[in-house]
Amino acid sequence: TWLEPLKNGRNKRHFETLKLERSSVFLFPLNWTVVHPIDSDSPLYKKNREELEQMKIEFIIMLRGYDESFNQLIHANKSFICDEIRWGFRFKPMYFEDENGTTLEIDKINDVEKIDL
Repeated sequence: TWLEPLKNGRNKRHFETLKLERSSVFLFPLNWTVVHPIDSDSPLYKKNREELEQMKIEFIIMLRGYDESFNQLIHANKSFICDEIRWGFRFKPMYFEDENGTTLEIDKINDVEKIDL
């Protein structure tokens, strides 16, 4: 969502569904990052940090999955406002391959590293 200032001093909130790299994932064996490609079709295209902050941009994430253990749908919702965005960071890997197979280190789920933009 984002705010558009109106001439009367009020704001109009816009809601826009972002196109994702994948619309669904059939199997979720390890970890997964939701990706929105910022290309010419994206409402974020050519917007810098300051513009997004002025727009009071907010990302509302809604995920739905199926838990086979409990035989039911699971829903998760989260909202991120501009102040909560970690600019110039990416998630670190949380699973590793070695001679014993794949190791998933779930305690690394929030670990990030700085990248050069």
